[in-house]
Amino acid sequence: MNSVTLVTAHQANYLPYLGFFEKILVSDRYILVDDTQFVKRGPFGWIHRNRILSPNGPQWLSVPIKTQGKYDQTIAEAEIDQQTNWSRKHLRAIELSYRKAKFFDDIFPELKEIYQQRWTHLVDLSEALILWVLKTLDLQCPVERSSRYQIQGQGSNYVLELAQKGGATHYLSGVHGRDYLDLKTFEEAEMGLLFQDFTCHPYEQVYGKEFTSHLCILDVLFCMGKKGTLDLLHKGSHTERPS
Repeated sequence: MNSVTLVTAHQANYLPYLGFFEKILVSDRYILVDDTQFVKRGPFGWIHRNRILSPNGPQWLSVPIKTQGKYDQTIAEAEIDQQTNWSRKHLRAIELSYRKAKFFDDIFPELKEIYQQRWTHLVDLSEALILWVLKTLDLQCPVERSSRYQIQGQGSNYVLELAQKGGATHYLSGVHGRDYLDLKTFEEAEMGLLFQDFTCHPYEQVYGKEFTSHLCILDVLFCMGKKGTLDLLHKGSHTERPS
């Protein structure tokens, strides 16, 4: 019987939400997509921003990006605009929002070290944060950048080629992949295709009586710690690995 290699991929988002890491949890390899177009808005507008929970409700943290005259730039090419002290503002906002959280002292020191480094490109910052989360949660999954594969295809063909060059027998897509992936393309290539099935269960947050879902991973880490975050990942994971 042939062994299964489940590969997943996703844009290098800034401080992704919990479900992002469930895809990595169930996969054998994660490909950090950095060779597609950088976009600031729409369904893929999470590449440079995400939300924390402040005393006044959800608050956006956005990394300023140089975009003038760079409409076609890739994620890897996106440079951080250093005209404002964005990292200090983000770190301060995080500290003010979560300093009363149960696991703040366990999580914040290493996070602070990342923000105190000087980052010139968004992808390097986002990758460092993603790797830090994986290390914090002891998730052992190899991470590679899509740019190393020099993919030529577009749309479904891009994803298929990425999976093939990543050594996959099966590819795990996010739920929105149903809207644009051509199932026949994968069938003809004998590439297994799965779609994520994840539920973000409520947990106790620092503020508010009602649960605020789909915040960045920091909210879960500060409120629930390593074990609690892993428990939520496993509890919400309904993605079945192929046998």
